[in-house]
Amino acid sequence: MSQAAAINTKLIDSLAQIILSLTDEEQQLLLQKIQHPALASEEIQRQREVLKRDIELGIEQLRQGDYSEYD
Repeated sequence: MSQAAAINTKLIDSLAQIILSLTDEEQQLLLQKIQHPALASEEIQRQREVLKRDIELGIEQLRQGDYSEYD
């Protein structure tokens, strides 16, 4: 194994340990950042908060029976 490959293996092992130590939410943020590197972490977090609010609103509407049934 060449020295560069050995260094990369150590780096990958270290990264894997760090990633596995993240919470589920942190792992999701990391995944989004990898998939959409142009988005700032703050924007990703803002989008997640908006999504959470939308889901909470939908749940509350379902609880109150405030929905339409479609055939």
